[in-house]
Amino acid sequence: IKSGLQKYCSTVYSRSGINQMWILKNSKELLEHLKSTHFSRVHSIKAFDFSTLYTTIPHSKLKERLAKIISNAFTSKNGNRKYKFIVVNYDKTYFVKEKSDSENKYTETDIIQMLNFLIDNIFVVFGGKVFQQIVGIPMGTNCAPLLADIFLYSYEAEFIQSLVSEGKRYLASDFNFTYRYIDDVLSINNPKFADYLSSIYPSELEVKETTETNNSASYLDIMLSYDTDGHMNTSLYDKRDDFNFSITNFPFLSSNIPSSPAYGVFISQLIRYARASTKYTDFVLRARRLSDKLLSQGYVCDRLTSSLRKFYGRYGELVIHYDVPLSRMVDDILS
Repeated sequence: IKSGLQKYCSTVYSRSGINQMWILKNSKELLEHLKSTHFSRVHSIKAFDFSTLYTTIPHSKLKERLAKIISNAFTSKNGNRKYKFIVVNYDKTYFVKEKSDSENKYTETDIIQMLNFLIDNIFVVFGGKVFQQIVGIPMGTNCAPLLADIFLYSYEAEFIQSLVSEGKRYLASDFNFTYRYIDDVLSINNPKFADYLSSIYPSELEVKETTETNNSASYLDIMLSYDTDGHMNTSLYDKRDDFNFSITNFPFLSSNIPSSPAYGVFISQLIRYARASTKYTDFVLRARRLSDKLLSQGYVCDRLTSSLRKFYGRYGELVIHYDVPLSRMVDDILS
């Protein structure tokens, strides 16, 4: 259902120029969006966080919103029944209009009843007593993030659609570069986004702005900023950098793991740094810090150099915009 919503909203966006799907899968998807979007000028970056998403939503409101989304997935625009079943198999999920021989087929009513049962039957043991969760997104379940996404989407889409129906397409387009990863929201080029929070989301939710400075904000593991010319820059953000104590987040070479996957950590992190870093200096800073850490944990410089060369050869498209030859990159990171 979520996948179908995303495809539908993508089609609407391509035809109307209005985006009503803000859901993000991860920071990689955000970076891909930003790279494919040619901003003429960036003048605002704002970040927000839901501090009470999982603990304050009344179950009645949660059930109502989820049921409406599910019903819409089974019906056509004119309100007629479009699909009879949704078939959930191990390898794929799909809708069917009439008959299905699958034993794993469910009607709209089946899905709604299962969700209602889940919402009503979340229990936790604490202090030797059993407590029932009677408010909020069901916690401790695999589907909790998905339910949160769909619940919030219902309000976001409703808000955008209301602006369009009121003839305020210009205002609706201001929200085109809004992204949300579960309970974290990023808004680009919409400095008044905070003014509309109470119009978008239900009153039970508390949303706080987490923007770092006037021209920068951290979002997930990305730091976004823009310069005086309106050019956007991204770099890796890791809150662990601010810890006042050392942590071990990569394996020692002497630990009980094969050397090949151990050195593979170096390559995987270089990929992550290159994707996130607009500037070569930010990429080198991260890579140099990592190489120094690994060398102090028993890694061999020659093997790290070989891994760096392998990274450069296999993932050259990630670093081509730096316009830096391999020899210089090796010197900058491992010399």
